[in-house]
Amino acid sequence: MRNRRTKFANPISLFPFLSVLSCTIGTLTLMISIVTITGIAGSSSLETELHRIQQLQHQIATETARQTQMAALGNTLAQLQSDITQQKELNQQPTMEQQIATVKDNIRRLTQEQSELERSITQIRSQINQQLQPNLIDKPNMVRILPFGKKTDQIPWFAVCESSESILLYKDATTKIRLDPLKLSYSTEYANFLNTIANTPQGILIFLIRDKGVETFDLAVTIAMNRNIKVGKLPLPWDVPLDMHNFYPQ
Repeated sequence: MRNRRTKFANPISLFPFLSVLSCTIGTLTLMISIVTITGIAGSSSLETELHRIQQLQHQIATETARQTQMAALGNTLAQLQSDITQQKELNQQPTMEQQIATVKDNIRRLTQEQSELERSITQIRSQINQQLQPNLIDKPNMVRILPFGKKTDQIPWFAVCESSESILLYKDATTKIRLDPLKLSYSTEYANFLNTIANTPQGILIFLIRDKGVETFDLAVTIAMNRNIKVGKLPLPWDVPLDMHNFYPQ
């Protein structure tokens, strides 16, 4: 009995190998579990991150669209404000009817002013004529032509420029010649009349000019001066007969 105990007192133990194997298997199991869990966690975290990125992109797109809408609304508001300003300006401006009424008032006012101005001009002309011409009440029945000037030795001949259609030549107290002014340039009678004056020593031709005979005077005096004849002139204020007795006594 004692020998049998001695024989099996130190048998070979497999505990270290089994322990190492168990530890190795446990370690591998732990590592596989960690890797698996880590992978699952990483995959879940990646999906979460992708989802968050998608949400951010959606938010960014939504914000961009909102900003675009805000810009469009801002432009619309600015256009509305501009339209309101223009409408206010148009409302402040006078309408076409008001403008037409204003123009009519101006025309009426100018017409009144023109009428008043014409009346004033007429009054002024009347005053001037009254000052320049003798009073019609004092109009004589006849105008007497008297000698005048310093050269009393001159022998006068008279031509009365009555109108644009008549000139009257005084040859003597009884002989008077009425001519057409338009025919003076080739009139034989006017040429003879001028030759008589030219051949008379100290002879001078006096033109008596009525209001309507200015043009006739211009024509007749030009012809006379071309013949080197001395000329004089005297305006006649009234259209009345002439008294020539001082030069042609009867």
